[in-house]
Amino acid sequence: MSDLSFDEALAAVDERLSEESREHCARVSETAGRIADVYDVDVEAARLAGVLHDWDRDTSADELLVRAAAAGVDVTEEDRLVPYLLHSRVGAAELAERFPGLDESVLEAVATHTLGALTMTPVAKIVYVADMLEPVRSYSGVEELRDAVGTCTLDELFRRAYTRSLVRVLERRRHIHRTTVETWNRHVAGERA
Repeated sequence: MSDLSFDEALAAVDERLSEESREHCARVSETAGRIADVYDVDVEAARLAGVLHDWDRDTSADELLVRAAAAGVDVTEEDRLVPYLLHSRVGAAELAERFPGLDESVLEAVATHTLGALTMTPVAKIVYVADMLEPVRSYSGVEELRDAVGTCTLDELFRRAYTRSLVRVLERRRHIHRTTVETWNRHVAGERA
């Protein structure tokens, strides 16, 4: 596991983020820990990734673009249109630099919690889902997703959450990131395998 303790991570987040963002990270961490326990996944890693997942949530759009370039993060056309989409990947790059002993599963969960990825570890899927299910979230279908925890496989829970997320993007007529399309296609294909 990581050299970074949960309390150290929480203190770093407290120094960095707004009160609203800190509270969200604490709720995601708690939710991720509960989901990890249900699916017999490393609870400590899930909680740590949950508390760190929005490391760059409060960073401005212009600054995210600058930090992405500095960190060598690939910036797509969609990222330029909606720089907020970079906060997960930039955050993971910055966390890796600031905390060199940070476990790869935690970094991956941070990097993929916004768009997903072609392949995702159980910790990454849990943080993605926890970000959508934390107690303050309220949207059509959230209760059904909360009720599904433990009643289906983690892969199925992730698919349901990802589907709901994509529906929200489509309903709002937002740009669809190429990673979202690739992730959707991979995980839907995985459902049929």
